[in-house]
Amino acid sequence: MFASGTPMWKALTNLARFAGDTNGAFPPLQETATTATVPVHPDPAITAWGNFSELRRVIDSGVAYANLSIADKSTLHSAACTLGMLAFNIDARIDADPTYVNPGSQSVKKSRDGTPTTYGTSVPYYRSLYYIFPSTAHAEDRTNTLGYPTIASINSAGLANTSYYQAISDSELNTIAGQVAPRTLANWTLPKTSGTTCPNNASTVNCSNFNLINVGGTRSTPGTPTTAPTVTGGTFYRIPLKDTVVFNGREQMAVRVLNFDLGLLRQNKPTGSSDTWLPSSGLVFAFREDAAREDSIARPQLSNWSTYLSAWNTAFANPSSLTNIMNTNVVSTDPRLGAIGQDPPVYKPTANSSDRGISPKPIDYFPDPARKPYGFRLIQGEILKRVGISDGDNIYGITFVSDNPTYVQGNFNFHSTNGAANDIEEFNSPFLLADYSNFYTRGDVASKINNAFARSTSDTWRPAELLADGITLLSSNFCDGSLEDLIRQDGDLTNDTANITPGSGILTDSAVRDNHYGCNTSVDNTSYINQNLIHANGLNWPSTTVANLTWQREAALGGSGAGDDPRAIYRPGQPCC
Repeated sequence: MFASGTPMWKALTNLARFAGDTNGAFPPLQETATTATVPVHPDPAITAWGNFSELRRVIDSGVAYANLSIADKSTLHSAACTLGMLAFNIDARIDADPTYVNPGSQSVKKSRDGTPTTYGTSVPYYRSLYYIFPSTAHAEDRTNTLGYPTIASINSAGLANTSYYQAISDSELNTIAGQVAPRTLANWTLPKTSGTTCPNNASTVNCSNFNLINVGGTRSTPGTPTTAPTVTGGTFYRIPLKDTVVFNGREQMAVRVLNFDLGLLRQNKPTGSSDTWLPSSGLVFAFREDAAREDSIARPQLSNWSTYLSAWNTAFANPSSLTNIMNTNVVSTDPRLGAIGQDPPVYKPTANSSDRGISPKPIDYFPDPARKPYGFRLIQGEILKRVGISDGDNIYGITFVSDNPTYVQGNFNFHSTNGAANDIEEFNSPFLLADYSNFYTRGDVASKINNAFARSTSDTWRPAELLADGITLLSSNFCDGSLEDLIRQDGDLTNDTANITPGSGILTDSAVRDNHYGCNTSVDNTSYINQNLIHANGLNWPSTTVANLTWQREAALGGSGAGDDPRAIYRPGQPCC
């Protein structure tokens, strides 16, 4: 799969050249000039479809797959999975309509051919397919004349190379799709349980309690936003891992988190193994390749190191005096990029200009808006005791280590005989929370000690430690929500049906939480309401009286037609279209 000349390798090379900055892999190059013409690395123009700079570094290294590090092999695996899923969907459309009669297959053909006007403008054109899976080889055509100065510079070798982007035939596309095709349910390796439904809404895969999927069902078309986007038929399955998104109010950013269902992982074993998926050792090291840390984006330096250090010392770290420390107001000459800002200089221990050292960005006052604080979330963790493990080996809990943020939702690691109702304490007499009057007397003699407490055979509690970049505790009622919640309502929390698409918007009340998100209905807000909402004296923004500035759903723009289709948002963040 990863040998030169194979279909997957050709597609990976295309992807790396299409969306990889040669100076964008970590640590990124910081340009020394301080003008608005100097690019940011990874370059926002070339990585607009995703940052594949690490992939480009691996491919450009020329190192054979067998000799790559585990991390670099993981980079190839992740990119290959992305391409495989894309190829699987494209291949399915071609197989279903090989003569390109329907708009779906027509959009694939015109996109791969690079002919936007074929079949008319009403058929969508996906520009990325022309570079990743082109039907014929072609050169890099994102040139200065098309408004891509930095791309033309990064891919200068491809401007005159007519085979820079290698052709991927239909048969090769089929090969790529088959190499990473989804496994049938019967061949899944990870544990799953059937018949589990969301306690708050038994007809939706969105659930704040469990990671759910539905196999074989059909999504109904809701008539109004209060009608649940339910799934009819099929079978619901509870799975151990699922990617979700929450809004972090402290960081004021959406955070993609991978949910770990500890309950499912501690109760099941891989085929042929005597250990559970949550290993009896308790050691779990977790990292995400898609996370973008603060110093993984290098904007042009504001000053040299000595000037920066002097300014910092003079200001005594006072944020009101930021001259020569950080500048967020530099506007790029490239109109697509807007304000690119300038960073403090990267410290270089030697005079060697190619030596990329430590960046002081993480300790400055302005978080980089392009960072991506992806992380992990532990759910269903009230019991850590393993199932099917001997008492002698069943003494460890969990040591979860990650350089990414970690969230813990709901109950975690109870002291209990069964992990639920039968809570136990260190002493036989329960602590009186009303007045604390027995604090010093409930364990003053040995006979009052509860010998079942913290014993592996009688207490479900286990030693546990979480070591992460940041740890956030979430209640069991926490509701993820979605970006649409910010659009649904304004800072006055007033009804929005008149100012968005008529009949398509309501507040994030209990009906929405229950129907759309599978959350506990006792609280109305979602995580996405924990941010600055638009205040318009009781009116939502944008008004329907402003032409072409109404939040529409994709259904109104030729989408699938369901009332719960996503809101259409133009690339600069405006209502589309």
